[in-house]
Amino acid sequence: TLAADRLPGLTRKQKALAKYISEAEQAKLQVSAKTKAFWQEKQNAVQVLLTVFEESNKGDSELVGDTLRDRQEFYKEAHRSWEVGLKGVLEKVNGEVIGPFSL
Repeated sequence: TLAADRLPGLTRKQKALAKYISEAEQAKLQVSAKTKAFWQEKQNAVQVLLTVFEESNKGDSELVGDTLRDRQEFYKEAHRSWEVGLKGVLEKVNGEVIGPFSL
C-alpha cells in the first residue's frame, strides 16, 4: 500500500528534523530563527502524515481523538491542494502560456 511504502521515508525525515532542531537548540548548529521555525513546521506536517499513514488500515469509526482529527485534516488539506489549489495554478499557467504548449 501507499502507506507502507511511505512510512520508512517519513520516519527518517521525522528523525532528521528532530535532530536538526535539537542541535539548533543546543547551539551545535548556527541557524536563524526563521530556519528553525521552518523545520518545526515541517516536523509537525510530517508527524500528521505519520499518524495518518500508521493508522491507514483502520476505518474512521475505529479512530479516536487526535488520530481522527489528523486524518480529517489530512483529507481537508489534500482536497484543498489537489482540487482547489491545483486548479487555480493550472488556470493561471494556461492563461500565461501562448502557443502549442498551452494546456
